[in-house]
Parts: sequence; C-alpha cells; structure tokens
Amino acid sequence: MQVQINGSEIEIPSGVGLRVHELVETLAVHIEPGDVLTRVQLDGESFSAGDQALASRSVEESSTLCLTTVPGHLTGNALPDIEPAVLPAIATQVSRVLTALEQGKSSQAEGWLRQLHGELLAMLALDD
Repeated sequence: MQVQINGSEIEIPSGVGLRVHELVETLAVHIEPGDVLTRVQLDGESFSAGDQALASRSVEESSTLCLTTVPGHLTGNALPDIEPAVLPAIATQVSRVLTALEQGKSSQAEGWLRQLHGELLAMLALDD
C-alpha cells in the first residue's frame, strides 16, 4: 500500500483493512498543525468528506492513498466568520430560489439569486 501526502511518500505500518476515513484520521499526525486537508484520493478517485460510500471503502494492499493539504494561513482568511443568526435567513433565501426553479420560474429565481449574491458579497466586504 502506498500513502502520499503532498506528493511525499509516507511510511506507515499497515493500513490494509482500514476504511479510508479511519486511515485519514491515522495519518493526521503527518499533517502540520493548522494545515487544511483539501483533497483525498484513493486509487486515483477523488472524493469529499461527505461522500460516505467512498469514505467507508476498505483500503487494500494494492491501494494508493494521496492526501493534499494547504497551510492554514493561506485559508484562514478565505471566508469570514458568519454570525450564526444570519444562517437561517440565508437558508430561507436559498430555499426560495430552489422553489422558484422547481416551479419553472427561472426569472424570479435569478432575481432572488442575484439579491442573495449581493448580500453575501456585502457581508464578505464588511468582514475585511
């Protein structure tokens, strides 16, 4: 089994039989504190943390697991802290857009989406 983090081969005792998410957790000691895991690839297939089917796959002897990280200081200012109080309002606006799209009201959905986009941009600008 091969394991690479940012292109560098990492020697590990054995990850055979572990699920991908368990192996990724085990490899955390090889990732710099503060770094952010941005990509997980098993045998050339990329997947996200939310993909339970792939994250639950067992690692085989012939598997190659590649992890990509970026330094946390490069991502730290990527998004502002959003006040939890505004999240329901954002969710409501997104829901309105989706409902309009489902009803075939694309012009209305586009207008609401533009409005939401403007509000989110303003929120990001205010946070700087």
